[in-house]
Amino acid sequence: MIEGYLILLICIILIGGIVSLESKSLITSVISLGIAGYGLSLVFLLLNAPDLAIVQAIVESLTLAVFFFTILKSSNSDVRVNFNFKKVFHYIFLTVLAMVFTWRLLPVLIDLPPFGYPIMRMSGNYLDSLTKTGASNIVSGILFDFRGFDTLGEITIIFSAIVGIMLLMRENNDNHS
Repeated sequence: MIEGYLILLICIILIGGIVSLESKSLITSVISLGIAGYGLSLVFLLLNAPDLAIVQAIVESLTLAVFFFTILKSSNSDVRVNFNFKKVFHYIFLTVLAMVFTWRLLPVLIDLPPFGYPIMRMSGNYLDSLTKTGASNIVSGILFDFRGFDTLGEITIIFSAIVGIMLLMRENNDNHS
């Protein structure tokens, strides 16, 4: 039952992404990008990951606000793209490429265990982390001892995003008259 909802949400995410890429209106692109992002948040909820769903919804809301602010501040007119026949060839090529990718991916997907069936290969090591790390909390032991570089990378990405947003939203006070 849950697989049907997941497939529906993934289709909505894909449609939102395609509309976002191919729309001639910047506002429409941002709205459809938001549909894709919030759809991903719903996927996380269906997969019993509410922490990821909350983070995705917050990041999506902030990203959409920055995109709307940037579009409204920087452009007085909408960007229009004319249709050309070169795009048709690209669509055909990408469709064939997606079909070949799906054909090669199907054997891998068939060999996966059923949805919800646990695979305990790595989780046993994580469950023993309290004795290995001496941490008082299993989550802290995993994040800072086993996945320390991942955590450092995530912090670096968040910091870079904040600096980028600050650069986009700064006032330009150059008076070169």
